[in-house]
Amino acid sequence: MTLSSISPLLDSRPPVFDPETVAGWLAAHWGLSGQLSPLTSERDLNHRLDAPHGRFVVKIANLAEPHAMTRFQTRALRHAAACDPTLPIPHVVTTRDGTEDVILPSGHLMRVLTWLDGAPLATLPPSPLQAAGVARLGARLARAMQGFSDPAADHSLQWDIKRAAQLRPLLPHISDPALRAVATATLDRFDTRVAPALPALRWQVIHGDLNPHNLLGDPAAPDHVTGILDFGDMVLTPMVCDLAIAAAYCLDPADPAASLAAFAAAWATEYPLTAAEITVLPDLVAARMVTTLAITSFRAARYPENAPYILRNFPSAAQGLTALAKAGPEALSRALARLTPMDAPMTRDPMPNAFVPGAGNLGPTEAAMVDRRQHLLGPAYRLFYETPVHLLRGQGVWLYDPEGNAYLDTYNNVASVGHCHPRVVAAMAEQAATLATHTRYLHDGVLEYAERLLAHFPPDLAHVMFTCTGSEANDLALRLARAATGGTGIIVTENAYHGVTASVAEFSPSLGPGVPLGAHVRTIPAPDARHGDPATTFTAHVQAAIDDLIRHGIRPALLIVDTVFSSDGLFTDPPGFLAPAAAAIRAAGGLFLADEVQPGFGRTGGHMWGFQRHGVTPDMVSLGKPMGNGYPVAGLVLQPHVIAEFGAKARYFNTFGGNAVAAATAMAVLSVIEEEGLMQNAARVGATFRAGLETLATRHPAMGDIRSAGLFLAVDIVTDGRPDRARAGRLVNALREAGILISATGPQGHTLKIRPPLVFSEDNAALFLDRLDVILRRDG
Repeated sequence: MTLSSISPLLDSRPPVFDPETVAGWLAAHWGLSGQLSPLTSERDLNHRLDAPHGRFVVKIANLAEPHAMTRFQTRALRHAAACDPTLPIPHVVTTRDGTEDVILPSGHLMRVLTWLDGAPLATLPPSPLQAAGVARLGARLARAMQGFSDPAADHSLQWDIKRAAQLRPLLPHISDPALRAVATATLDRFDTRVAPALPALRWQVIHGDLNPHNLLGDPAAPDHVTGILDFGDMVLTPMVCDLAIAAAYCLDPADPAASLAAFAAAWATEYPLTAAEITVLPDLVAARMVTTLAITSFRAARYPENAPYILRNFPSAAQGLTALAKAGPEALSRALARLTPMDAPMTRDPMPNAFVPGAGNLGPTEAAMVDRRQHLLGPAYRLFYETPVHLLRGQGVWLYDPEGNAYLDTYNNVASVGHCHPRVVAAMAEQAATLATHTRYLHDGVLEYAERLLAHFPPDLAHVMFTCTGSEANDLALRLARAATGGTGIIVTENAYHGVTASVAEFSPSLGPGVPLGAHVRTIPAPDARHGDPATTFTAHVQAAIDDLIRHGIRPALLIVDTVFSSDGLFTDPPGFLAPAAAAIRAAGGLFLADEVQPGFGRTGGHMWGFQRHGVTPDMVSLGKPMGNGYPVAGLVLQPHVIAEFGAKARYFNTFGGNAVAAATAMAVLSVIEEEGLMQNAARVGATFRAGLETLATRHPAMGDIRSAGLFLAVDIVTDGRPDRARAGRLVNALREAGILISATGPQGHTLKIRPPLVFSEDNAALFLDRLDVILRRDG
């Protein structure tokens, strides 16, 4: 067997281009110039660029590496930086055209990354403190990579420890017979004890090569680890493999058991370990050392001119493997037994497209938290799911529990551009560190945001008033409507939700019978196209409500609708049916308020606002916390005639509504939506998602009607064609166990409500569909 039959990359030479040619490409595509200095690499061509405004790394990938692989690494870097913005890792430098790489005429792929200062740890004196720093930083990176998926991640990489058994043909290249014998015994043990255990471990994309040449430190403080380089060995594999790789280079040969236990303990402070991971760790460390010995021995013989570079990690691997063998598995197990594994049951299969159901019971920590919560917060609060989710952090479309389990968020529209979007967080923090005060002082940022926001509305909607929440916005809208119309009557749909203030709760029927509706409120059925033409039926219901208000001596003031009727079960089609209803309320002297808290900011895909699908301009539009990606900023956009009467007699202010921090945060959200094309993403991914749901429905009778607009989707769950609330509830909880967060809605509670952050991808949708399919096949 040749090495090329195992991995073509390991049997191919790096690219060769002269610096002048590389400099020409840099100038043409990146607009960069400066001094190029070659950097060593096993399979790529790398240069350092000293430019007038900074240093960069120029990388030209090996022609044997598919472009999808290099782009997978680019996306992984971007994901890790978004999840942990302070991680010291390179960032991708885009070209003049905004792309992240260039395909050269030769077919090679070229990238530019930012330079990280520091010295390789291999050039600095090792110490236990340095080793602990490596462990903690490696664990942070591994934690940041949770939830990341890419079609190229599950590729064949011979350095991947899970493939250690394939190294046997290379063992003859280890020239030392004694060392070769230890390597053979290590692989024998790997085959019998480790390989069978791998499928049950937690899998994710890992760095794959946390060796001292890829880790940077501070020469003035050698214990301080300052950076991580070279993401070329990233692969989907058990997470603990990254720990094993890093540990293999930090092992103290004089006391391998104690040093390995200390390293694992430091790792666990950032990323807790399971008992199964702790058990296989020593064998994985040994397997990594065998991997190093076998591959470098082969390549050094094949390319003797590059042997010093290729063999740089051979001595430490040989010494470490010998030390592990001398210590013996029992001593290693005893040392690691002092670690405390996380005790939560595993809920998902390691592979990204399947899952294993969990026990569905609260652990002791979460049970105690529920009791504590009820004692402290009182009886009115509610929790999602039969087994509540305990969350510590979020990033993008993912939420994470204390054990590091990732949950795909397909419900939280508040984090509209993704949890903890680094650009939004940075804008918020920067402004908070500069000025945070109310809107009764002049501030450019507040005015600039108002101008930019209003530019997304029809010209007639010319004013914006800032609040902290959508509830406040709707409360303010009610005050303005009463002043403008002289009326008090309100018309809403039968299961609408518009907020929690005292006045708004009176026209939020979805809060249930415990929150009585006001005597001035009339409810009407949602515009369900299955029960007739919505334009005709909905307008007739609005008119009937108007007539009933007048008959009871109540002047109509307001028709308020969530423009996708999400709490009613999501009714979006056909576009245009809202216009005649708006005309009806105006003819009666009232106003039309479009509640855009849920459908607004591009969620429906084709338009920025839900009302635009219907070709109508409201008198007022209420916005909520998606406006600030969860930061408490909201607002009311309105036509000038609405505020004329109120503004002449009353004043409005809100201490926190629309302050400088709120404006800076909201501005960042708007920029992300525009510049990352999230409205277009909602249209594209939403269409793919709906098509996938419709395909599933052909196989599963439990899936009834499917409705959607962009990245807002609903699926009715039925039994024999009838709404089945209990079945929908079971499905919501089964999805939670499968790592998918979702909820149900509608007056009968049988409609799955799918409302993910706008950064949701087609891969995310595929994962949702796969797990929904598995649950429906399993549970019917």
